[in-house]
Amino acid sequence: MKLYPASFKLPAIAITFSACLFAANLSAKDVLLAGLSKTETDWSLFDVTKNILKPNAGELFDDSEMCSFATSANMLAYQQWRNPQSVPAGMPKGNQAIFEDMQKIYGNTASSPGAILGAYKNNETSCYPEKYYGEKRDYGVEPALSQSFGYKIPYTSAYNTDIEIPGLYFHMPLESILNWAFEHNAPMGLNLQPFYEQGTTPHEITCWGACYSDFDNTITGLFYTDSDDSVNNDQQTGRVGLRFTNEFGYGENGYWCCKLDGNLRYKVVGITLLNPDAFVIPEPSAFGLLAGTLALALAASRRRRKQRCSPL
Repeated sequence: MKLYPASFKLPAIAITFSACLFAANLSAKDVLLAGLSKTETDWSLFDVTKNILKPNAGELFDDSEMCSFATSANMLAYQQWRNPQSVPAGMPKGNQAIFEDMQKIYGNTASSPGAILGAYKNNETSCYPEKYYGEKRDYGVEPALSQSFGYKIPYTSAYNTDIEIPGLYFHMPLESILNWAFEHNAPMGLNLQPFYEQGTTPHEITCWGACYSDFDNTITGLFYTDSDDSVNNDQQTGRVGLRFTNEFGYGENGYWCCKLDGNLRYKVVGITLLNPDAFVIPEPSAFGLLAGTLALALAASRRRRKQRCSPL
């Protein structure tokens, strides 16, 4: 499988001449979600350790099919870390606690990519955050990947098609999806399908950022964590930490393609983004202040009306 990077390659005859001309522009720039660093972040907070590599897993059962849940737990943990006031009482805190809670609820289930924050249960989508937030919201959004915008059909809520989610459209190029993610500090779950010759299964990883070429601002790779628990030394997916795609670009089949550890090649068939706006919980004190202000305004209005109507 041949990958075509988004940036073009200079002809060999021009390399020597161009080296000096573009030397300052051929470096790359890294963009990560707010608060994250390639070297200073404790990535164990956002990279679940699955059971097979835990020395004393205890009563926790097989999680070999639960890579999408591990991705969801990582995404939710980032939301909690960035906005601790948005975590409802009773909800597990941190990616490991969330993942183990998901195990108890769903078992060793292979979740649909479109339900990366939950699973299919009794032919219905069971959304994990709903259990703790108590209502249906667009906790995750999933614009379809396309090579270009085409017609910009606004992305609407799954529960009310009259409500649009600003900045999102039903079909979006990867560059625009990444822009929305960085603007909203939304971690991403990448839904991957292996190439037929790989002999592996579909997989989900958590995306935290991208690297761009300073020359033409094209995407040269993605930063991700992989919470799979393979013991394959070539894959090395048991180690915790931020990684960078070994290869990334358009494949001959029109998909974005990437190569992970162990030379495993995948097509990126979908991206599910956490929707931070869906996790906001209004502070009770704000409600109290608003109610008090409205009560005072109403009382003042009544007094004014009474004074105007009182006989002289």
